[in-house]
Amino acid sequence: MITKTLQRLITVLTLLFSTVHGYAQIEKEKLRDDIVAMANIGLCRAGAFLPNGKEVVFISNLSGSPQIWKIPATGGWPVQLTAFSDPVTAMRPSPKENLIAFQIAPGGGLNAQIYIMNSASGDMKQITKGGKTNNFLGTWSKDGALLSFGSNEQNTTGVDFFIYDTNKGNYELAVKNKGTGAIADFSAGNNQVLVTRLASRGNNDLYLFDLTTKEEKLLTQHEGPGTFFGEIDPSGMVYIGSNKDRDLIAFGKYSNNNIQILSERKDAELSGFTINNSGTTAALIWNENGRSKVTFFDLKRQKETKQLSLPIELVAGLSFSPNDQNIVFTGSGSREPSNIWIYSISNN
Repeated sequence: MITKTLQRLITVLTLLFSTVHGYAQIEKEKLRDDIVAMANIGLCRAGAFLPNGKEVVFISNLSGSPQIWKIPATGGWPVQLTAFSDPVTAMRPSPKENLIAFQIAPGGGLNAQIYIMNSASGDMKQITKGGKTNNFLGTWSKDGALLSFGSNEQNTTGVDFFIYDTNKGNYELAVKNKGTGAIADFSAGNNQVLVTRLASRGNNDLYLFDLTTKEEKLLTQHEGPGTFFGEIDPSGMVYIGSNKDRDLIAFGKYSNNNIQILSERKDAELSGFTINNSGTTAALIWNENGRSKVTFFDLKRQKETKQLSLPIELVAGLSFSPNDQNIVFTGSGSREPSNIWIYSISNN
């Protein structure tokens, strides 16, 4: 009697184990398939207009590895411009010439190098020295003659700021630095640059640096943690995102040795902004409970004029077309993969 009971119990346990094991195997395979599917989701980012205003370049993994692609602004099928074995991690087209500056990260890691490519001919060259130096792509001057980048080429403990001259075909050390940061923008005459320096985690400052005299002016004097980012408009006015003396980041300008707040929200904070080429309008990106809201701010009248109605949740990397009639940005969401979007300002 005991033997039969044990045999029945063993049979039941065996069946139960087989069922659980089979279910676990199905769940394991499903998890693997889900991970593979997630890895295969395409992404497009860093969209920007070329100077002709008719084409947009962007980074995408359409070919498997993130590379640079070009597509007509009216839509269509993109053309691949780079085909490196290593990923393109950053890209900025010149505002005036058919040049695209981009950053290649060997193996997707450190020692990134910077290249410049002609988007029309496809000719390209590496402008940094290579080897084990770490380089970080910066920004173009408004006339497209100069390109900034950060590098530890001459600094073992930090990142210095260099400027590449497209006419001379070489670069020079522009700003010596102790930690990390970047040249955020150039003035219209290329005599000044806006520098951001990281003091500590969650705490940075902005400086206006004169490239001729090598003198700099602190624009964001503050106590405690502080977050600041900015741009220089064509007239030389510095506009700043700032949370000085406030909890949420707001939009302002540097005036009379202080930051004057121009636009703020009680339920959202500024996550980024960009000024159009004519210096008349700023596009503000607000983070409202995890969703992006984009508004236009009239810099002449000093007031917000419009909030855009967009079909996506998150907006990043926004920039204007050369004629200021369109904006291009990266849009994504919980059900929307990262894509490049164009918004026509003239017809909403």
